[in-house]
Amino acid sequence: LVARGFERQITLSHDQIGVLGGRQVPLACSTRAFSYLWETVLPALRAAGIGAAAIDTMLIENPRRLLCREAG
Repeated sequence: LVARGFERQITLSHDQIGVLGGRQVPLACSTRAFSYLWETVLPALRAAGIGAAAIDTMLIENPRRLLCREAG
């Protein structure tokens, strides 16, 4: 998707709820730690050739644009 120019439509995040056995559970009970995005996903994106600017767009700019809209 990034190679096709869609990085402005992708938001990377990590929450504290996972699905285990068909039910929602805190991630402390699942196999993925809170560091999963930083230790696994981001290195994989970099290894795939995704640049720092695209990663910053997905991690910082897109959430800012989506979550910090001015009241109007």
